[in-house]
Amino acid sequence: MGDDIKEHDIVLEPNTVLLAENMVGWLDMMYRTLPLKDGESLTVPVIFPGDFGIDNLVIDVRLEEPVVEGETVTIYVCTVPALGEIHYVSKSGRLLTVQIPEKNVTIELADVSSYS
Repeated sequence: MGDDIKEHDIVLEPNTVLLAENMVGWLDMMYRTLPLKDGESLTVPVIFPGDFGIDNLVIDVRLEEPVVEGETVTIYVCTVPALGEIHYVSKSGRLLTVQIPEKNVTIELADVSSYS
């Protein structure tokens, strides 16, 4: 039984984000800490503990201000090519929607009133 235990020394960069299993929750926490700015790309160090994978996640950010229920709201549209996903994030950093275009999947996490 003890023979199955493996030890790994993993050197992590500062501010490395853990991404595992239910990534929606982890992504929500990650976005609350990121300095999102229109037109910028962020490189976020991440670790996937299931296979001890370490990588850099590139997130391309653009600002949109759609009119929702007669009100202009500010959201960040974050394209994450490595995951094949588009994340819609509120101005306060709350993850609102995850789209996976290749699979025609949309996960709504918050209602329209949360977009501000």
